[in-house]
Amino acid sequence: MSGGQQAYPVYLTIGNISKSIRRKASKRATVILGYLPVDSFKDVAEKSIRTKLRGELLHRSMEALIEPLKAASRTGIFVWCADGSLRHVYPILAAYIADWPEQNDVSCTIRSGCPVCQQQFHGRGSGDTNAPPRDHEDTIAAFRAYQETGQKSSLSKLNLKPWKPFWIDLPHVDFPSCITPDILHQLHKGVFKDYVLTWTEELLSETTVDKRFMAMPRAKDLRHFKQGITRIEQWTGRETKEMAKQYLAIVAEDPTVPDDFVKLVRALLDFLYLAQSAELTDSDVDEMTNALKSFHSLKKILVELDIVLDLDRFDHIPKFHMLGHYAVSIRELGTPDGYNTESPEHLHIVYTKHPWRASNRREAIKQIINYIRRLDAVRVHRAYMDEFYGELPRQKFETYGNSEEQDDEDADEDEDQDQDWESEAVDVVELDASDERSEITYPRPTLTVAMQPTCPRVTGEDLMRNYGATDLIRSLARFLKSVAPLEGFKPLVFPSDRFDTWHKIILQHQPLPFARSASLQRDVIRINPPNHDQSGLFDTVMFVNKPEADGLHRYRVGRVRAIFSLPPRLRSLHSGCLAYIELFTPFKKSASGVHGMYSVSPDYHEGRRRAVVVPIEQLAMACQLGPRFCSIDPDIQLHAKIDTLALSRRFFLNPFYNQFSYLLMRHWLLMAQG
Repeated sequence: MSGGQQAYPVYLTIGNISKSIRRKASKRATVILGYLPVDSFKDVAEKSIRTKLRGELLHRSMEALIEPLKAASRTGIFVWCADGSLRHVYPILAAYIADWPEQNDVSCTIRSGCPVCQQQFHGRGSGDTNAPPRDHEDTIAAFRAYQETGQKSSLSKLNLKPWKPFWIDLPHVDFPSCITPDILHQLHKGVFKDYVLTWTEELLSETTVDKRFMAMPRAKDLRHFKQGITRIEQWTGRETKEMAKQYLAIVAEDPTVPDDFVKLVRALLDFLYLAQSAELTDSDVDEMTNALKSFHSLKKILVELDIVLDLDRFDHIPKFHMLGHYAVSIRELGTPDGYNTESPEHLHIVYTKHPWRASNRREAIKQIINYIRRLDAVRVHRAYMDEFYGELPRQKFETYGNSEEQDDEDADEDEDQDQDWESEAVDVVELDASDERSEITYPRPTLTVAMQPTCPRVTGEDLMRNYGATDLIRSLARFLKSVAPLEGFKPLVFPSDRFDTWHKIILQHQPLPFARSASLQRDVIRINPPNHDQSGLFDTVMFVNKPEADGLHRYRVGRVRAIFSLPPRLRSLHSGCLAYIELFTPFKKSASGVHGMYSVSPDYHEGRRRAVVVPIEQLAMACQLGPRFCSIDPDIQLHAKIDTLALSRRFFLNPFYNQFSYLLMRHWLLMAQG
C-alpha cells in the first residue's frame, strides 16, 4: 500500500478443490484469514533483540490465526460436503506457499541454510542433493530444549532461529515438507530475470539483447518488447514469462556465445516448462532432475567466461538450491502450478489494494476488514438470488466489420468481441483407429472464422500488392487444378477477380491427452496488411504437408498472407476458405544437438518465394519463428518495426512459444525416440 502503510495478508484454501478452480480469483476458492501486524521495532537499539521481536510477532500472530485449526486437527469437525453428506474430517496444514524470505521466517531457519533440508551454506550451490531432509520431530525437540535451557546450541546445530514456531503444536504436520516450490520468484523472477538475463547481457551487451528482443517476430499472445527489456523498471511475472518464451533464439548459434552456455539456457528452460506443466509423470519428474543436473554440469562455463568468479558463488544463490527440492515436492504435493505464489500476488489486489483505496487512510486495516466483510455479504446474497431467480445472462457486445488488431504490450484484447464468428468444427488430421501411429497425438483444432469477411471483394491484384501474396495466381491455379472434377480441366484465375478476405482465424485446441487438466489452447492467426501508419502483420503457422509422416515432419511452417474465399464463379470447386501461405523449407531429420530447435529457411525457387494455397482445414497450430540473428545483414539496424521474417536467412522453430507447443513437440520427440 502507499503512504508507508503495510499489510501482510494471510490466505487459506483447502486441498480438495480443483486447482483449475483455485487459480481463478473470481471463484473465491481462496479466502483471506487475516492481516499480520507489522512493527519494525526501530526503538529497540540492539539488532539481535529487534530481530527476535519481529520473529516472535510473526509467529505469535500466526499462532492466534490458526488456533481453531489445532482443536479441529486433534478432535475433528463435522462438515457438510458438496455431495450433501455430513462427514467427520480432520483438517491439517498440508502446504505453505511463500517466497524465499518468508519460507525461512515461518520455518525459523537462517537464510544461509535451507528451510527444507539440512544443507549447510558451503556447497549449497553445488547441485548435490545428499543433505538429509529436516526432521520435524528433531526440529521440535531442538526448540523444546531451547525453551527449557535457554541455550542456543541445540538450535545452532540445525541452523534454527531462537523463537517458537507457530506450527510447533499442530498435530499431524511435517512442516519442512509443507514448503512448496515457488515458480514465480525462484524461476521466472529469480533464475531467468536475475541471473540468466544478467549473464547474457555480459556476453552480448545490453544493447544487443535489447535490439534482438525488439526485432523478434510478433505472434499472438507473445509480448513484443518494443523498447527492449533493460528499460523495464517494474518486473512482473508476465514480463519474465514472456521473456523466457523468446529467450533461446536470442543466444542460439551466435559465434560470441559458447555452445555450453546455450545448452545451459536450454536446460533451465526445459526445467521451467516441465515445472509449470499441469500434469507430470514420474518420467517427467526424472527429466526435470536430469535438466537440473545438466545445468550444474555446464555452469563452469560461466567461470571460464569470467561472468562468475568461481563456482562457490552459487552458494550465495539459494534459488538454484531450492530447484533441487522440486522433484520430491511434486511427488508429495502435486504439480507446482497448483500452489504457485502468483495466486496470492493477485489476491493482494482484491483483498488489500482495492480496499485500501476505498478507505480514508486512517486506521486503514479496520476499514479494509469491513470493506471485505461487506463484499462477502453481497456475494452471498447474490448467490442466493441467483439460486432463486436464476443467473442473469451476461450482456454480449459485438462489433462488425474491419477490426484492426493493435499490438499493445499492456492490452489484453478479447478476440471474440471483434466480429460474429462461426465454427468450422474441423478435425485437421483424421487418423484411422487401427493405425498403429494413432498413439501419437496430433493437433485437431476447431477452426473459427467470422461470418462476414473483414474485407469483401478484394481484387487479386490488391492481394498480391498489399498482402504480399505475390504468387497468388499461379498458386491458386495449381490448387484449383488439383480439385477440378475433370482431368485436364484448367480453371482460369485473373488478377481482376474479387475475393472475400478475412484478417483473422481462430484455432481452438482441446487439452492434450497427457495434459488434460491444462486450459484450452486458443491460437489466433492474424493477417493485417500494412496501412499508412502501421506495418503489416502476418502470422506463421504449421500446416499439414505430409499426412503419412510422423510427428513434426507431418507439418511444414508457412507465413499466412491471406485468408480468402473463391469468387462466386469458382465456388463449385471449393466453397470454404483458403489460405495463401509463403513456405519455409521442410524440417531437417533432427534438431540441433546444442539448442534442440529445428531450423528452417525461406523457400525460394528461381528467385521467387515458394507459396501454396491450401484449405484452412490443413492449418494445424500457430507457431513462432525466432530468427538466427547472425544471419541478418550486419548493416541492417534492428528495431521494433523491422520485419525479421523477411530479412533473416534462417529461423528456429520456437518450442517455448507456449506450453501447448512445448508439450506437443516434446511428445513427438519422445515418440520418435521410442
